[in-house]
Amino acid sequence: YAAQALAISPDEVTLASGHWNVVILWNMISGKRVGVLRGFGRYVKAISFSKDGEYLAAGTDLGDLQIWDVHHLRRIASVHFGGLDVSNPAFSPDGSIVAVGVYGTGTIWLVDAHTGEVLDHRKVSDLGCGSVAFSPDGKLLIAPSTGGIVTWPYDRGGTVRVFSVKSR
Repeated sequence: YAAQALAISPDEVTLASGHWNVVILWNMISGKRVGVLRGFGRYVKAISFSKDGEYLAAGTDLGDLQIWDVHHLRRIASVHFGGLDVSNPAFSPDGSIVAVGVYGTGTIWLVDAHTGEVLDHRKVSDLGCGSVAFSPDGKLLIAPSTGGIVTWPYDRGGTVRVFSVKSR
């Protein structure tokens, strides 16, 4: 199957490619496969690495998120949200939280990157939530929304909401 998602590790050597039900890790210099992360059960549609490259988060087309220890090829957590496509996971700058948007439910979710515990969630849109992003200091989470803080004349069919993120 063709790759549905790609991400490059901060080491600039490892490439992750998401396929039907696996993520394949490649050494981009040698072109060799260096690992396979198995057990997604659905199309892997979104992948990202933590800032230090130690962890990988991947979302599926049926609302699942998995978090992996890249160096040990070990799954840390698997969370099912439902609601179709999970957005590109966003790691907080310190790597402790993974945020995702779930398109079908218009909901954003915060997950502990080391345990998989759901920390918080909030419905932000009736029209889906396709992406999320942390501010560089990790204190704010930005998500597309209906009824958000950015309004006319800047609203061109979508708005943005900004949430305060409380660290543990």
